[in-house]
Amino acid sequence: MAVKRLGLLAVMAALFVMASAAVWVGSPYAPVIAPAPQEIEVLWDIEDARQESDKPLVTALENHGVPLAYSEAENRFYCTLGLETGDDWPQLHLTAPGAKGVSLIFSDDYSYDWCADAVKEGYSYQVLAYTDTEFAYFEIVFTGLPIVSFDTNGEAVTALDTQAQIGMSVFGKEALASPGRVHVRGDRSVTWKPKAGYKLEFTRGGDSGKVLHTVDGLGDVEEAVLLPIAIDSTMMRDRLSWDMVSLAFDHSEGFGGLPCRYVELFVNGSYEGVYLLLKPFDIGDEMRKAGADAIFGDSLYRVSRMEMVTDRQILPDPTHPEIGFELFYAPDMAHGFDTLTPYIGILTEEDEAAFTQKALRHIDLNSLLRYELIMQAGAMVDNAANNLYIWAHNENGNYRYRFSFWDMDLTWGLYAGDLGDRWVEMPIADRVIEADVGGAKRRIGEIWENLKTRGFTNETVEALVERYVHELGDSGAFMRDSQRWEKGSFYPDGYEIVDFAGTRFAMIDEWVASLAAESGRE
Repeated sequence: MAVKRLGLLAVMAALFVMASAAVWVGSPYAPVIAPAPQEIEVLWDIEDARQESDKPLVTALENHGVPLAYSEAENRFYCTLGLETGDDWPQLHLTAPGAKGVSLIFSDDYSYDWCADAVKEGYSYQVLAYTDTEFAYFEIVFTGLPIVSFDTNGEAVTALDTQAQIGMSVFGKEALASPGRVHVRGDRSVTWKPKAGYKLEFTRGGDSGKVLHTVDGLGDVEEAVLLPIAIDSTMMRDRLSWDMVSLAFDHSEGFGGLPCRYVELFVNGSYEGVYLLLKPFDIGDEMRKAGADAIFGDSLYRVSRMEMVTDRQILPDPTHPEIGFELFYAPDMAHGFDTLTPYIGILTEEDEAAFTQKALRHIDLNSLLRYELIMQAGAMVDNAANNLYIWAHNENGNYRYRFSFWDMDLTWGLYAGDLGDRWVEMPIADRVIEADVGGAKRRIGEIWENLKTRGFTNETVEALVERYVHELGDSGAFMRDSQRWEKGSFYPDGYEIVDFAGTRFAMIDEWVASLAAESGRE
Protein backbone atom coordinates (compact mmCIF):
# COMPACT_ATOMS: atom_id res chain seq x y z
CA MET A 1 0.00 0.00 0.00
CA ALA A 2 1.16 3.50 -0.75
CA VAL A 3 2.15 5.26 2.49
CA LYS A 4 1.65 8.98 3.04
CA ARG A 5 3.95 11.34 4.88
CA LEU A 6 4.53 10.68 8.55
CA GLY A 7 3.32 14.18 9.26
CA LEU A 8 -0.19 12.77 9.18
CA LEU A 9 0.44 11.00 12.49
CA ALA A 10 -0.05 14.14 14.53
CA VAL A 11 -3.24 14.97 12.68
CA MET A 12 -4.56 11.46 13.19
CA ALA A 13 -3.79 11.58 16.87
CA ALA A 14 -5.78 14.76 17.24
CA LEU A 15 -8.65 13.28 15.27
CA PHE A 16 -8.58 10.21 17.48
CA VAL A 17 -8.99 12.30 20.59
CA MET A 18 -11.82 14.33 19.04
CA ALA A 19 -13.66 11.30 17.69
CA SER A 20 -13.28 9.39 20.94
CA ALA A 21 -14.79 12.31 22.78
CA ALA A 22 -17.65 12.40 20.29
CA VAL A 23 -18.41 8.76 21.09
CA TRP A 24 -18.84 9.49 24.77
CA VAL A 25 -20.56 12.87 24.65
CA GLY A 26 -22.72 12.11 21.60
CA SER A 27 -25.67 9.78 21.33
CA PRO A 28 -24.92 6.28 22.67
CA TYR A 29 -27.15 4.94 19.89
CA ALA A 30 -24.88 6.19 17.07
CA PRO A 31 -21.23 5.86 18.05
CA VAL A 32 -18.64 7.31 15.68
CA ILE A 33 -15.76 5.20 14.40
CA ALA A 34 -12.61 6.70 15.85
CA PRO A 35 -9.36 6.89 13.83
CA ALA A 36 -6.75 4.18 14.32
CA PRO A 37 -4.53 4.68 17.37
CA GLN A 38 -0.85 5.44 16.95
CA GLU A 39 0.10 2.49 19.10
CA ILE A 40 -1.16 -1.04 18.40
CA GLU A 41 -1.06 -1.73 22.13
CA VAL A 42 -4.25 0.33 22.51
CA LEU A 43 -6.12 -2.35 20.58
CA TRP A 44 -4.42 -5.17 22.44
CA ASP A 45 -5.47 -3.66 25.77
CA ILE A 46 -9.09 -3.50 24.60
CA GLU A 47 -9.00 -7.14 23.55
CA ASP A 48 -7.26 -8.33 26.72
CA ALA A 49 -9.94 -6.80 28.94
CA ARG A 50 -12.87 -8.43 27.06
CA GLN A 51 -14.16 -11.66 25.57
CA GLU A 52 -14.39 -12.02 21.80
CA SER A 53 -18.02 -12.09 20.71
CA ASP A 54 -19.22 -14.99 18.58
CA LYS A 55 -21.54 -12.67 16.62
CA PRO A 56 -21.14 -9.17 15.12
CA LEU A 57 -21.66 -6.25 17.47
CA VAL A 58 -22.49 -3.91 14.57
CA THR A 59 -24.65 -4.72 11.54
CA ALA A 60 -25.58 -1.18 10.45
CA LEU A 61 -23.29 1.70 9.50
CA GLU A 62 -23.81 5.12 7.95
CA ASN A 63 -21.51 7.68 6.34
CA HIS A 64 -22.87 11.19 6.88
CA GLY A 65 -26.26 9.59 7.50
CA VAL A 66 -26.23 7.49 4.31
CA PRO A 67 -26.56 3.75 5.06
CA LEU A 68 -23.75 1.44 3.99
CA ALA A 69 -24.41 -1.93 2.38
CA TYR A 70 -23.59 -4.91 4.56
CA SER A 71 -22.50 -8.39 3.50
CA GLU A 72 -23.34 -10.82 6.27
CA ALA A 73 -21.21 -13.65 4.92
CA GLU A 74 -18.11 -11.43 4.87
CA ASN A 75 -19.03 -9.33 7.90
CA ARG A 76 -18.09 -6.41 5.69
CA PHE A 77 -19.57 -2.99 4.96
CA TYR A 78 -19.36 -1.27 1.58
CA CYS A 79 -19.12 2.52 1.41
CA THR A 80 -19.41 4.39 -1.89
CA LEU A 81 -16.97 7.28 -2.40
CA GLY A 82 -17.37 8.00 -6.10
CA LEU A 83 -14.61 7.81 -8.68
CA GLU A 84 -13.21 11.32 -8.80
CA THR A 85 -11.93 11.79 -5.24
CA GLY A 86 -8.30 11.45 -6.32
CA ASP A 87 -5.55 10.62 -3.86
CA ASP A 88 -6.93 12.58 -0.89
CA TRP A 89 -9.68 11.06 1.20
CA PRO A 90 -13.01 12.88 1.46
CA GLN A 91 -14.22 13.66 4.93
CA LEU A 92 -15.83 10.58 6.44
CA HIS A 93 -18.30 10.49 9.31
CA LEU A 94 -18.95 6.81 9.96
CA THR A 95 -21.53 6.05 12.63
CA ALA A 96 -23.33 2.94 13.83
CA PRO A 97 -27.01 3.77 14.42
CA GLY A 98 -28.61 1.70 17.10
CA ALA A 99 -25.33 0.36 18.49
CA LYS A 100 -26.08 1.18 22.12
CA GLY A 101 -23.15 0.78 24.45
CA VAL A 102 -20.74 0.01 21.57
CA SER A 103 -17.51 1.91 20.92
CA LEU A 104 -15.73 1.79 17.56
CA ILE A 105 -12.14 2.34 16.44
CA PHE A 106 -10.27 1.67 13.23
CA SER A 107 -7.54 -0.91 13.68
CA ASP A 108 -6.27 -0.15 10.14
CA ASP A 109 -5.34 3.42 9.28
CA TYR A 110 -6.91 4.00 5.87
CA SER A 111 -5.42 7.51 5.66
CA TYR A 112 -1.98 6.03 5.07
CA ASP A 113 -3.19 4.87 1.66
CA TRP A 114 -4.11 7.02 -1.30
CA CYS A 115 -7.88 7.06 -1.64
CA ALA A 116 -7.82 6.22 -5.36
CA ASP A 117 -5.62 3.17 -4.68
CA ALA A 118 -7.85 1.97 -1.85
CA VAL A 119 -10.94 2.17 -4.05
CA LYS A 120 -9.36 0.62 -7.14
CA GLU A 121 -7.65 -2.24 -5.32
CA GLY A 122 -10.55 -2.89 -2.96
CA TYR A 123 -8.53 -2.52 0.22
CA SER A 124 -10.38 -3.81 3.27
CA TYR A 125 -10.02 -1.93 6.57
CA GLN A 126 -10.69 -3.50 9.96
CA VAL A 127 -12.74 -1.82 12.67
CA LEU A 128 -12.81 -2.94 16.28
CA ALA A 129 -16.22 -2.79 17.98
CA TYR A 130 -16.34 -3.29 21.75
CA THR A 131 -18.55 -3.01 24.79
CA ASP A 132 -17.61 -3.22 28.45
CA THR A 133 -17.42 -7.00 28.19
CA GLU A 134 -17.06 -8.02 24.49
CA PHE A 135 -15.22 -7.16 21.32
CA ALA A 136 -15.56 -8.10 17.65
CA TYR A 137 -14.06 -6.97 14.34
CA PHE A 138 -15.69 -6.08 11.06
CA GLU A 139 -14.38 -4.65 7.77
CA ILE A 140 -15.09 -1.69 5.51
CA VAL A 141 -14.44 -1.57 1.76
CA PHE A 142 -14.71 1.63 -0.27
CA THR A 143 -16.15 1.49 -3.79
CA GLY A 144 -16.37 3.99 -6.60
CA LEU A 145 -19.79 2.87 -7.87
CA PRO A 146 -23.28 3.61 -6.52
CA ILE A 147 -24.76 0.85 -4.38
CA VAL A 148 -28.24 -0.63 -4.79
CA SER A 149 -29.71 -3.00 -2.23
CA PHE A 150 -32.99 -4.65 -1.50
CA ASP A 151 -34.18 -6.76 1.40
CA THR A 152 -37.20 -9.05 1.19
CA ASN A 153 -37.35 -9.92 4.89
CA GLY A 154 -36.34 -13.50 4.28
CA GLU A 155 -38.67 -14.13 1.33
CA ALA A 156 -37.14 -15.81 -1.71
CA VAL A 157 -37.04 -13.67 -4.84
CA THR A 158 -38.74 -15.40 -7.76
CA ALA A 159 -40.46 -14.46 -11.00
CA LEU A 160 -43.43 -13.35 -8.87
CA ASP A 161 -43.53 -9.98 -7.15
CA THR A 162 -41.98 -10.00 -3.67
CA GLN A 163 -42.31 -7.20 -1.13
CA ALA A 164 -38.98 -5.50 -0.45
CA GLN A 165 -37.25 -2.51 1.03
CA ILE A 166 -35.16 -0.89 -1.71
CA GLY A 167 -32.20 1.43 -1.20
CA MET A 168 -29.64 3.24 -3.32
CA SER A 169 -26.66 5.29 -2.23
CA VAL A 170 -24.60 7.61 -4.42
CA PHE A 171 -21.59 9.45 -3.01
CA GLY A 172 -22.37 13.01 -2.01
CA LYS A 173 -26.14 12.66 -2.47
CA GLU A 174 -29.10 11.83 -0.30
CA ALA A 175 -29.82 8.13 -0.09
CA LEU A 176 -32.92 6.66 -1.70
CA ALA A 177 -35.05 4.41 0.49
CA SER A 178 -38.44 3.07 -0.53
CA PRO A 179 -40.74 0.11 -0.04
CA GLY A 180 -41.33 -1.74 -3.27
CA ARG A 181 -41.71 -4.98 -5.15
CA VAL A 182 -39.00 -7.03 -6.83
CA HIS A 183 -38.96 -10.05 -9.08
CA VAL A 184 -36.48 -12.03 -11.13
CA ARG A 185 -36.57 -11.07 -14.81
CA GLY A 186 -35.03 -12.39 -18.02
CA ASP A 187 -35.78 -15.18 -20.44
CA ARG A 188 -33.28 -17.75 -21.69
CA SER A 189 -30.36 -15.82 -20.21
CA VAL A 190 -31.63 -16.74 -16.73
CA THR A 191 -30.89 -20.40 -17.45
CA TRP A 192 -27.41 -19.60 -18.74
CA LYS A 193 -26.05 -18.23 -15.52
CA PRO A 194 -26.58 -18.19 -11.75
CA LYS A 195 -26.42 -14.40 -11.59
CA ALA A 196 -30.06 -13.33 -11.81
CA GLY A 197 -31.53 -10.15 -13.26
CA TYR A 198 -34.21 -8.20 -11.40
CA LYS A 199 -36.96 -5.66 -11.87
CA LEU A 200 -37.68 -3.17 -9.07
CA GLU A 201 -40.91 -1.24 -8.54
CA PHE A 202 -41.17 1.61 -6.04
CA THR A 203 -44.39 1.70 -4.01
CA ARG A 204 -45.86 3.07 -0.79
CA GLY A 205 -45.80 -0.44 0.61
CA GLY A 206 -47.99 -3.51 0.42
CA ASP A 207 -50.14 -3.78 -2.67
CA SER A 208 -50.18 -0.03 -3.33
CA GLY A 209 -49.57 1.36 -6.80
CA LYS A 210 -46.18 2.48 -8.06
CA VAL A 211 -44.77 5.87 -7.08
CA LEU A 212 -42.12 8.09 -8.62
CA HIS A 213 -38.64 8.35 -7.14
CA THR A 214 -35.65 10.29 -8.41
CA VAL A 215 -32.93 7.74 -9.17
CA ASP A 216 -29.53 9.25 -9.81
CA GLY A 217 -28.61 8.71 -13.45
CA LEU A 218 -32.10 7.61 -14.48
CA GLY A 219 -34.26 10.57 -13.51
CA ASP A 220 -37.79 10.23 -12.13
CA VAL A 221 -38.89 6.61 -12.42
CA GLU A 222 -41.46 4.26 -10.93
CA GLU A 223 -39.40 1.16 -11.70
CA ALA A 224 -35.93 0.10 -12.74
CA VAL A 225 -34.27 -2.95 -14.23
CA LEU A 226 -31.06 -4.57 -12.99
CA LEU A 227 -29.26 -6.34 -15.83
CA PRO A 228 -26.71 -8.92 -14.61
CA ILE A 229 -24.48 -8.49 -17.73
CA ALA A 230 -23.06 -11.90 -16.92
CA ILE A 231 -22.58 -13.52 -20.34
CA ASP A 232 -20.26 -10.72 -21.52
CA SER A 233 -16.84 -10.95 -19.89
CA THR A 234 -16.18 -7.25 -20.60
CA MET A 235 -19.50 -6.17 -18.99
CA MET A 236 -19.61 -3.35 -21.56
CA ARG A 237 -21.66 -4.43 -24.57
CA ASP A 238 -25.14 -3.80 -23.14
CA ARG A 239 -24.01 -0.41 -21.85
CA LEU A 240 -22.39 0.52 -25.15
CA SER A 241 -25.45 -0.52 -27.13
CA TRP A 242 -27.81 1.66 -25.08
CA ASP A 243 -25.42 4.60 -25.18
CA MET A 244 -25.07 4.33 -28.96
CA VAL A 245 -28.83 4.05 -29.46
CA SER A 246 -29.21 7.17 -27.31
CA LEU A 247 -26.89 9.00 -29.70
CA ALA A 248 -28.98 7.90 -32.69
CA PHE A 249 -32.41 8.97 -31.38
CA ASP A 250 -33.64 12.48 -30.62
CA HIS A 251 -34.97 13.02 -27.10
CA SER A 252 -38.35 13.88 -28.59
CA GLU A 253 -38.65 10.45 -30.24
CA GLY A 254 -40.44 7.56 -28.66
CA PHE A 255 -38.72 4.29 -27.74
CA GLY A 256 -35.17 5.53 -28.21
CA GLY A 257 -32.16 5.12 -25.97
CA LEU A 258 -32.57 4.43 -22.26
CA PRO A 259 -30.43 5.92 -19.47
CA CYS A 260 -28.34 3.38 -17.61
CA ARG A 261 -25.40 3.16 -15.21
CA TYR A 262 -23.22 0.63 -13.42
CA VAL A 263 -24.01 -0.18 -9.78
CA GLU A 264 -23.06 -2.81 -7.22
CA LEU A 265 -25.97 -4.85 -5.89
CA PHE A 266 -26.73 -6.41 -2.51
CA VAL A 267 -29.68 -8.77 -2.11
CA ASN A 268 -30.74 -9.74 1.42
CA GLY A 269 -27.30 -9.02 2.81
CA SER A 270 -25.45 -10.85 0.05
CA TYR A 271 -23.06 -9.18 -2.38
CA GLU A 272 -24.23 -9.98 -5.93
CA GLY A 273 -21.73 -8.01 -8.01
CA VAL A 274 -21.88 -5.41 -10.79
CA TYR A 275 -25.18 -4.74 -12.55
CA LEU A 276 -26.40 -2.33 -15.19
CA LEU A 277 -29.22 -0.25 -13.73
CA LEU A 278 -31.59 0.64 -16.57
CA LYS A 279 -34.70 2.77 -16.89
CA PRO A 280 -37.38 0.69 -18.65
CA PHE A 281 -39.74 2.14 -21.22
CA ASP A 282 -42.93 3.76 -19.98
CA ILE A 283 -45.18 2.90 -22.94
CA GLY A 284 -47.60 5.78 -22.37
CA ASP A 285 -44.86 8.39 -22.05
CA GLU A 286 -43.04 7.11 -25.12
CA MET A 287 -46.15 7.01 -27.29
CA ARG A 288 -47.23 10.50 -26.28
CA LYS A 289 -44.00 11.83 -27.81
CA ALA A 290 -45.71 11.17 -31.16
CA GLY A 291 -48.75 13.21 -30.11
CA ALA A 292 -51.09 13.53 -27.16
CA ASP A 293 -53.61 11.15 -28.73
CA ALA A 294 -51.13 8.44 -29.74
CA ILE A 295 -51.96 6.37 -26.68
CA PHE A 296 -55.55 6.10 -27.94
CA GLY A 297 -54.65 4.84 -31.41
CA ASP A 298 -51.22 3.21 -31.36
CA SER A 299 -50.10 -0.31 -30.44
CA LEU A 300 -46.78 -1.83 -29.42
CA TYR A 301 -45.45 -5.30 -30.16
CA ARG A 302 -42.25 -7.03 -29.16
CA VAL A 303 -40.71 -9.64 -31.44
CA SER A 304 -39.46 -12.63 -29.47
CA ARG A 305 -38.86 -16.33 -29.71
CA MET A 306 -42.06 -18.25 -29.10
CA GLU A 307 -40.67 -20.36 -26.26
CA MET A 308 -39.70 -17.24 -24.31
CA VAL A 309 -43.19 -15.76 -24.03
CA THR A 310 -45.12 -16.73 -20.89
CA ASP A 311 -47.69 -14.13 -19.87
CA ARG A 312 -48.68 -12.09 -22.93
CA GLN A 313 -50.83 -12.66 -25.97
CA ILE A 314 -48.71 -13.73 -28.93
CA LEU A 315 -49.23 -14.00 -32.68
CA PRO A 316 -46.85 -16.35 -34.54
CA ASP A 317 -44.85 -14.88 -37.42
CA PRO A 318 -46.11 -16.77 -40.50
CA THR A 319 -42.68 -16.43 -42.16
CA HIS A 320 -40.68 -17.63 -39.12
CA PRO A 321 -42.75 -20.03 -36.96
CA GLU A 322 -40.24 -19.92 -34.12
CA ILE A 323 -40.76 -16.16 -33.82
CA GLY A 324 -43.84 -14.44 -32.43
CA PHE A 325 -45.23 -10.95 -31.88
CA GLU A 326 -45.95 -10.23 -28.21
CA LEU A 327 -48.78 -7.80 -27.59
CA PHE A 328 -47.39 -5.18 -25.21
CA TYR A 329 -50.05 -2.52 -25.58
CA ALA A 330 -53.16 -1.75 -27.63
CA PRO A 331 -56.13 0.57 -26.90
CA ASP A 332 -58.39 -2.48 -27.21
CA MET A 333 -56.44 -5.52 -26.00
CA ALA A 334 -59.21 -7.88 -27.16
CA HIS A 335 -58.45 -6.84 -30.73
CA GLY A 336 -54.83 -5.95 -30.12
CA PHE A 337 -53.42 -7.66 -33.19
CA ASP A 338 -55.73 -5.86 -35.61
CA THR A 339 -53.20 -3.05 -36.04
CA LEU A 340 -50.52 -5.60 -36.94
CA THR A 341 -52.49 -6.99 -39.90
CA PRO A 342 -50.91 -4.64 -42.50
CA TYR A 343 -47.42 -5.60 -41.27
CA ILE A 344 -48.20 -9.31 -41.65
CA GLY A 345 -49.44 -8.49 -45.13
CA ILE A 346 -46.07 -6.97 -46.00
CA LEU A 347 -44.16 -9.98 -44.67
CA THR A 348 -46.21 -12.47 -46.64
CA GLU A 349 -46.56 -10.50 -49.89
CA GLU A 350 -44.91 -12.40 -52.76
CA ASP A 351 -45.49 -9.95 -55.61
CA GLU A 352 -42.68 -7.38 -55.69
CA ALA A 353 -44.77 -4.50 -56.97
CA ALA A 354 -47.45 -5.11 -54.35
CA PHE A 355 -44.76 -5.47 -51.68
CA THR A 356 -43.32 -2.09 -52.64
CA GLN A 357 -46.69 -0.40 -52.47
CA LYS A 358 -47.56 -1.91 -49.09
CA ALA A 359 -44.15 -1.06 -47.67
CA LEU A 360 -44.37 2.53 -48.92
CA ARG A 361 -47.72 2.93 -47.24
CA HIS A 362 -47.02 1.22 -43.92
CA ILE A 363 -43.27 1.24 -43.20
CA ASP A 364 -41.60 4.28 -41.64
CA LEU A 365 -38.60 4.06 -43.97
CA ASN A 366 -36.27 6.25 -41.91
CA SER A 367 -37.01 4.24 -38.77
CA LEU A 368 -36.41 0.87 -40.45
CA LEU A 369 -33.20 1.93 -42.19
CA ARG A 370 -31.79 3.52 -39.05
CA TYR A 371 -32.60 0.35 -37.12
CA GLU A 372 -30.85 -1.69 -39.81
CA LEU A 373 -27.72 0.46 -39.67
CA ILE A 374 -27.44 0.42 -35.86
CA MET A 375 -28.07 -3.33 -35.81
CA GLN A 376 -25.39 -3.89 -38.46
CA ALA A 377 -22.90 -1.55 -36.74
CA GLY A 378 -23.01 -3.62 -33.57
CA ALA A 379 -23.52 -6.97 -35.35
CA MET A 380 -26.56 -7.40 -33.13
CA VAL A 381 -27.16 -11.02 -34.02
CA ASP A 382 -30.13 -11.38 -31.67
CA ASN A 383 -31.86 -8.18 -32.80
CA ALA A 384 -32.53 -8.87 -36.48
CA ALA A 385 -35.52 -11.21 -36.46
CA ASN A 386 -35.83 -11.15 -32.68
CA ASN A 387 -35.55 -8.76 -29.73
CA LEU A 388 -37.08 -5.67 -31.30
CA TYR A 389 -40.10 -3.48 -30.73
CA ILE A 390 -42.56 -2.73 -33.53
CA TRP A 391 -44.60 0.40 -32.89
CA ALA A 392 -47.79 0.69 -34.95
CA HIS A 393 -48.38 4.44 -35.17
CA ASN A 394 -51.81 5.59 -36.32
CA GLU A 395 -51.60 8.35 -38.94
CA ASN A 396 -55.19 9.30 -39.78
CA GLY A 397 -56.30 5.69 -39.85
CA ASN A 398 -53.21 4.38 -41.65
CA TYR A 399 -50.75 2.40 -39.53
CA ARG A 400 -47.06 3.05 -40.09
CA TYR A 401 -44.48 0.89 -38.35
CA ARG A 402 -41.46 2.12 -36.44
CA PHE A 403 -38.67 -0.03 -35.01
CA SER A 404 -36.74 0.10 -31.73
CA PHE A 405 -34.35 -2.02 -29.68
CA TRP A 406 -34.44 -4.10 -26.54
CA ASP A 407 -32.10 -6.63 -24.88
CA MET A 408 -28.82 -5.86 -26.66
CA ASP A 409 -26.42 -8.21 -24.91
CA LEU A 410 -25.35 -10.33 -27.91
CA THR A 411 -23.67 -7.41 -29.66
CA TRP A 412 -20.32 -5.94 -30.73
CA GLY A 413 -18.82 -9.33 -31.55
CA LEU A 414 -20.26 -11.43 -28.73
CA TYR A 415 -21.55 -14.76 -30.06
CA ALA A 416 -21.33 -13.34 -33.58
CA GLY A 417 -19.52 -16.37 -34.98
CA ASP A 418 -18.98 -15.99 -38.71
CA LEU A 419 -21.41 -13.07 -38.69
CA GLY A 420 -18.68 -10.90 -37.22
CA ASP A 421 -17.36 -9.90 -40.62
CA ARG A 422 -20.47 -10.10 -42.77
CA TRP A 423 -24.01 -8.75 -42.72
CA VAL A 424 -26.66 -9.90 -40.30
CA GLU A 425 -29.80 -10.88 -42.18
CA MET A 426 -32.90 -8.86 -41.34
CA PRO A 427 -35.50 -10.05 -43.89
CA ILE A 428 -37.85 -7.05 -43.86
CA ALA A 429 -35.00 -4.52 -44.14
CA ASP A 430 -33.10 -6.60 -46.70
CA ARG A 431 -36.15 -6.79 -48.95
CA VAL A 432 -36.96 -3.09 -48.62
CA ILE A 433 -33.40 -2.17 -49.59
CA GLU A 434 -33.18 -4.66 -52.45
CA ALA A 435 -36.48 -3.37 -53.89
CA ASP A 436 -35.26 0.20 -53.34
CA VAL A 437 -38.57 1.09 -51.67
CA GLY A 438 -38.85 4.87 -51.46
CA GLY A 439 -35.26 5.29 -52.70
CA ALA A 440 -33.92 3.20 -49.81
CA LYS A 441 -30.51 2.66 -51.42
CA ARG A 442 -29.83 6.38 -51.50
CA ARG A 443 -31.60 7.15 -48.25
CA ILE A 444 -29.64 4.63 -46.21
CA GLY A 445 -26.42 6.45 -47.10
CA GLU A 446 -27.87 9.75 -45.89
CA ILE A 447 -28.97 8.16 -42.61
CA TRP A 448 -25.52 6.62 -42.10
CA GLU A 449 -23.86 10.00 -42.58
CA ASN A 450 -26.25 11.46 -40.00
CA LEU A 451 -25.41 8.67 -37.57
CA LYS A 452 -21.71 9.36 -38.01
CA THR A 453 -22.22 13.04 -37.17
CA ARG A 454 -24.06 11.91 -34.04
CA GLY A 455 -21.15 9.75 -32.92
CA PHE A 456 -21.14 6.46 -34.81
CA THR A 457 -17.36 6.56 -35.15
CA ASN A 458 -14.35 4.63 -33.91
CA GLU A 459 -13.43 7.61 -31.73
CA THR A 460 -16.78 7.61 -29.94
CA VAL A 461 -16.67 3.88 -29.24
CA GLU A 462 -13.09 4.13 -27.98
CA ALA A 463 -13.99 7.04 -25.67
CA LEU A 464 -17.02 5.19 -24.27
CA VAL A 465 -15.01 2.01 -23.70
CA GLU A 466 -12.34 4.00 -21.88
CA ARG A 467 -15.08 5.46 -19.69
CA TYR A 468 -16.43 2.00 -18.90
CA VAL A 469 -12.94 0.71 -18.11
CA HIS A 470 -12.54 3.59 -15.69
CA GLU A 471 -15.89 3.02 -14.00
CA LEU A 472 -15.55 -0.75 -13.72
CA GLY A 473 -11.83 -0.97 -13.02
CA ASP A 474 -10.98 2.08 -10.94
CA SER A 475 -14.03 1.51 -8.75
CA GLY A 476 -12.78 -1.95 -7.73
CA ALA A 477 -16.18 -3.31 -8.75
CA PHE A 478 -15.05 -5.43 -11.71
CA MET A 479 -12.56 -7.22 -9.47
CA ARG A 480 -15.19 -7.89 -6.80
CA ASP A 481 -17.65 -9.20 -9.39
CA SER A 482 -14.94 -11.52 -10.74
CA GLN A 483 -14.24 -12.83 -7.26
CA ARG A 484 -17.93 -13.27 -6.52
CA TRP A 485 -18.61 -15.26 -9.68
CA GLU A 486 -15.16 -16.89 -9.96
CA LYS A 487 -14.26 -15.34 -13.28
CA GLY A 488 -10.74 -15.40 -14.65
CA SER A 489 -10.20 -11.69 -15.37
CA PHE A 490 -9.85 -9.13 -12.58
CA TYR A 491 -9.54 -5.93 -14.62
CA PRO A 492 -11.77 -4.85 -17.52
CA ASP A 493 -10.46 -4.73 -21.08
CA GLY A 494 -12.88 -3.69 -23.79
CA TYR A 495 -10.50 -3.01 -26.64
CA GLU A 496 -11.68 -6.05 -28.54
CA ILE A 497 -14.94 -4.08 -28.85
CA VAL A 498 -13.09 -1.04 -30.22
CA ASP A 499 -11.35 -3.17 -32.86
CA PHE A 500 -14.62 -4.87 -33.78
CA ALA A 501 -16.46 -1.56 -34.13
CA GLY A 502 -13.76 -0.20 -36.43
CA THR A 503 -14.17 -3.19 -38.74
CA ARG A 504 -17.95 -2.90 -38.79
CA PHE A 505 -17.99 0.84 -39.44
CA ALA A 506 -15.60 0.43 -42.36
CA MET A 507 -17.81 -2.32 -43.81
CA ILE A 508 -20.88 -0.12 -43.58
CA ASP A 509 -19.03 2.72 -45.33
CA GLU A 510 -18.28 0.37 -48.25
CA TRP A 511 -21.79 -1.06 -48.25
CA VAL A 512 -23.66 2.25 -48.37
CA ALA A 513 -21.27 3.48 -51.09
CA SER A 514 -22.09 0.43 -53.20
CA LEU A 515 -25.82 0.95 -52.65
CA ALA A 516 -25.52 4.60 -53.68
CA ALA A 517 -23.72 3.49 -56.87
CA GLU A 518 -26.49 0.98 -57.59
CA SER A 519 -29.10 3.66 -57.04
CA GLY A 520 -27.35 5.95 -59.52
CA ARG A 521 -27.32 3.27 -62.18
CA GLU A 522 -30.98 2.37 -61.80
